[in-house]
Amino acid sequence: MSSFASSAVSPRARAGTIDTSTEKDRYKELFSTLKTEATDATQQLQPIIQKCMAFYRTAGGPDHFQLDPEFIEPMPLTRQQLRADDLTDPSDIAEFLIAVGAENQDKFQNPLKKLVADFNDPSASFESIHQKYLDEMPPPSMRNLPFRNPTFVLEPGNRKKVVRERFGPLKDEKRGRAKIKQGKELTDINRVTLEFEDPKVLELAFRCIEATRAYALVCVKNKLNETDQPPCIHLNVAVKSGQSKYEHD
Repeated sequence: MSSFASSAVSPRARAGTIDTSTEKDRYKELFSTLKTEATDATQQLQPIIQKCMAFYRTAGGPDHFQLDPEFIEPMPLTRQQLRADDLTDPSDIAEFLIAVGAENQDKFQNPLKKLVADFNDPSASFESIHQKYLDEMPPPSMRNLPFRNPTFVLEPGNRKKVVRERFGPLKDEKRGRAKIKQGKELTDINRVTLEFEDPKVLELAFRCIEATRAYALVCVKNKLNETDQPPCIHLNVAVKSGQSKYEHD
């Protein structure tokens, strides 16, 4: 924080002279400074992330989950299927898509809220979740595993919680319009982050999302071996609404 506060104030401002640079130039300078600091911080985090990945590959004993990124196959993003054919202006397209996203936000959030509640239920087990969401028994490698493994604690003092959700705000229309002008797909109208400590529980949650009828997987980016960011699985899902389909992270 001290570094940010220092870099946010120009030398001329500290000296009490008049700052003649435009507001745009000041924001560019600040953005450049923050980008440099973020890059430096990422480089410092890489050894820590690598150690965490090494821990997850071996934690829990030979019968637990050996973190093999190949258990999730990447699914490349295909062109978005949208019923906005009559719209050509980026502002109109962004407004339309975000309005559809807002109207159907509950359809995106509610299945995930239900999944999180089921996973965090004190009686939940690998067997009960498999039967409820996948209509099958868990594989032999999971059957004798504790669903709340003491090796993996998401929240100290709250052992029953194995997943934590954080829903982001609806996509900002200005940013959505800018993305469309750049020729990019608007795939993050609604957003959520699901946090896990136990990689075996993460794998099961992915399988449940993959099997749900609430929406379809559109894109899967497997980032479990990344060392320049926290390892994660990045999904885009499509929610059907009438004849239109819109996508979310």
